[in-house]
Amino acid sequence: MTEIERGLNTCREIHVSAGHTSPERLVSALSTGKRVAILATRENSEEVNHAMCAVEVQAGKIRFIDYPNLDRNVSVEELPAIWDGAVLIIERRVNWAASIGLFVLALFATGLVLRVWHKSVWLRRNLASVLIFFIAYPFAPFERCYSDDKVCKWEQARQTFNIDFGIIEQNQFIQTSVVIENKLGKDIVLIEPSLSCGCLSVLEKIGKIEAGKDGKMVFSLDTKGKRGNLLQTALIGSPNRDEQLIVNFRAVVRGVWTQPESPILIANFEARESNKTSFEVLSSGYENVKIKSCYASDSWLTSTDYPLFEPPSMQAESVRARRRVVVELPKDIDSKNVGNSSKITLELDCGTGETFQLEVPVRVIRQKDSAFVGNIFFGTIKSSEVERDLRFSKQVAEKLIEVKDLSVSFEHDEISGKIEEIGGELVLRTKFIPNEKTKVGFFSGQAKAINAGKLVFEAKYQGIVYAK
Repeated sequence: MTEIERGLNTCREIHVSAGHTSPERLVSALSTGKRVAILATRENSEEVNHAMCAVEVQAGKIRFIDYPNLDRNVSVEELPAIWDGAVLIIERRVNWAASIGLFVLALFATGLVLRVWHKSVWLRRNLASVLIFFIAYPFAPFERCYSDDKVCKWEQARQTFNIDFGIIEQNQFIQTSVVIENKLGKDIVLIEPSLSCGCLSVLEKIGKIEAGKDGKMVFSLDTKGKRGNLLQTALIGSPNRDEQLIVNFRAVVRGVWTQPESPILIANFEARESNKTSFEVLSSGYENVKIKSCYASDSWLTSTDYPLFEPPSMQAESVRARRRVVVELPKDIDSKNVGNSSKITLELDCGTGETFQLEVPVRVIRQKDSAFVGNIFFGTIKSSEVERDLRFSKQVAEKLIEVKDLSVSFEHDEISGKIEEIGGELVLRTKFIPNEKTKVGFFSGQAKAINAGKLVFEAKYQGIVYAK
């Protein structure tokens, strides 16, 4: 997040605020429509390993731009499970001096228009349009130079230049040159370009471009291991960063893959987790991908694919979810006949005459392999205590009934819990009570139940303390 903040602070047109906040305050900041936020999140991990951009609030949910799904909606209740509160709030910086100066100039121009009012028929007919133009101009958005040509005319101190490779293949090296024409009216000394990824490299550099002349830089882009929408950036600038040219390299890498990443985890009927799971088949760079067949390599595992709604305006240049595949362990099967791993084989038709197979590994988690029974999400905790219940499956409850005087321990002193029977079901009732030693921010830990020196079960918990 520190590196992202440094990169954003090089742009004078935006203001970046770093800190920690709650889901509720994040929603309030985004609701104005004038801000976006970058969140440090967890993706299939207990540690922070991912970043997502929150752009707006729709129907009570926060809309994220997140690779590779792009559009992702997360509710306020679900957010603490993947986010600790670290955030960068980004908003447009208002250049008041330039706006006031242009506004005064507009008033002066209006005075001249009124002075020659009686002398010009054209002005009398078009006065309203002229006034609107001069008054609105100071508040117009900052203009950037976008071009698909590889010859860039550097005319502004801060400028953006786009190169779009279109649809490309994996495992390719793409080499391109950018001819930069210096139209700034002065000589420019350039330092080593800053690159967004190791897959992007500079083959030829420029040390200095004299006023009115040009220079050429050569870049190489490696698509090995890439798929879907690709955006890499090279920041070219002077030593004091007064002049900056951002070169964006865009492409769509052709491919088909699954989400979430394999292997797909599934627990059998002996475990607390569901004996059914699913994954989506995603593609990019293809007009129409179809699943011709979907089958499991073992008879004890079943799989079924279902079509997903796709709008008629679907284009190959974007990442799309094609199908959803449901993987299931039948409940009436003997656990002795269930293996520890299997695989789902998909035969795909890409609509270009090209067909290939996609193998998705499946791993089975058994109850005996782990004492884990579930997660406890406390959410956002303010000044009062919070209670949460963790319901046990029937199989786990039957084992707990046989154990007497079972105590549960937690890693945080603020949390206490005990096993109770509620409505005919056995649950772990927990309570978080803030005290003077409670730290504000994200917390997580494990709850363990030990009997006669043996671990009976364990659960994970997490939440965010907003205020004490």
